[in-house]
Parts: sequence; structure tokens; C-alpha cells
Amino acid sequence: MAFGVSQTHTPIPQTLKPQKNMDTTEIIGYLAMTLLVISFIPKKMRIVRTINLFACLTFVVYGIFLNMAMPIIISNAIVSMIQVYHLFFTKKSV
Repeated sequence: MAFGVSQTHTPIPQTLKPQKNMDTTEIIGYLAMTLLVISFIPKKMRIVRTINLFACLTFVVYGIFLNMAMPIIISNAIVSMIQVYHLFFTKKSV
């Protein structure tokens, strides 16, 4: 032992260790987030609504994978229904 430093190794906390592989839940979350961001790029509202619909449905799946995270599931299910209404039940999607 030099200069009073202990030779014992302190383990790195699990939260600070680099992740080797993403799990399915994390991949679904990143996919949903990416679709959501992309949905704001197009200028045509029908395309925005379509991409946003897929983003919301992906977020619903993500919420299910997060042990039924109801705030994520409910909010995105409602937005999905609104998008379906505007896409399929109104004459012109603004």
C-alpha cells in the first residue's frame, strides 16, 4: 500500500456502467420518440397526422412494455383516436 491508498477495488455502480445492448423496451421508446419528432417536419397536415398516429401507437406499445404505464398509454391512445378521426372521418384534414 503506497501513500496510504487502499488496494481494494470499488465497484462501479450499475447506473454508471456503459450499456452494451439496448433492450426491446428502450428500442421501442426511441422509435416512438423519433417518429414523433419526424411527424412535425412535413407541411401537409395529412402526412403530419399519419406519422403522428404511428408515433402515438408506438408510444402505446412502449407504455405497455413499461409495465402498463397508464399516463403514456392513455394520452397517446387519445391522441391516436383524434388522428384517426381527422384522417378518416372528416372530409378535409386541415
